[in-house]
Amino acid sequence: MEDVGNLLNNYGQWPTLDKIILQWLGGLGVSGTILALLGVASFARNWLGDIRAVAAGAATAGRTARSLAQYRPVRGVVSVFISLVVPAAQVLTLGLCYLVGNYMSIALDPVRQRMVEQAVGDDPWRVARDVDLVMSLSSLLTVDLISGAYLALAVTIMALSYPWAVRGRDTTLAGAVLAFPATLLIPVAWVGVVGYLVVCAFGVALLAVGALFGQWSTMSNLPRDMVVIALPLVAAVAGIAAFWFACQGAVRGPRLIVSAWSTVSSSPVTAGASRPVRISSRMGGAGKRSGLGARE
Repeated sequence: MEDVGNLLNNYGQWPTLDKIILQWLGGLGVSGTILALLGVASFARNWLGDIRAVAAGAATAGRTARSLAQYRPVRGVVSVFISLVVPAAQVLTLGLCYLVGNYMSIALDPVRQRMVEQAVGDDPWRVARDVDLVMSLSSLLTVDLISGAYLALAVTIMALSYPWAVRGRDTTLAGAVLAFPATLLIPVAWVGVVGYLVVCAFGVALLAVGALFGQWSTMSNLPRDMVVIALPLVAAVAGIAAFWFACQGAVRGPRLIVSAWSTVSSSPVTAGASRPVRISSRMGGAGKRSGLGARE
């Protein structure tokens, strides 16, 4: 077993045809530049071959999955899985709505807002690093008028999403209403992104001018400052987008359940099962005429 482990650890040192050819060409006196180019080409060819093999395997697996998904037992299992996952995802979305409702409540509550500022201090990123701080801030979560009303709205919309799914109604507007804090902040996020891109363009122009006139040392911290500014913006945009899509998915989830179960009854039970062949009226008429002709 140790010998097998050593062989696997030294897998990168195993001789290959490309390595042998490159060593042979090096022994013939071929220049190092040509050998380097051939090595890069061999490396790229091997990676492309592996990528093609993985893509072919994924395509084969996809075709196999699609062929298996045509049969009723497989679709039944998939439908049961979807029926369990969608309500669980809706419960998680309700938890997010509870958090967002508390964020709105804290923004309008000076007492709790002051407590958050004292706990976090000048480093808001402590929330992502300090578990004890997160646990202490969780004590500020409560069901008040704002968070309770928003949570009740979320429960109502998700409960109505099931009859809406049965009737085939479009739930995009309902999802936007459910995620209305993110819906209201989407234009603000777009303005922030556009403004940051303008600042980045101005910063790149300053760097180009500084490099042209030999003043790079005075602007060496500008790229780092741009990254530091981008981190809160990226986090805010990602949070807004994630909450909006989570609400949309929670409202549209029951449509997946209805669609999955509606296709189970029309699926064949086994691979040998086939659908009954319908004889058209034209064929029946032709048969009747041929029969009358035979009698005559």
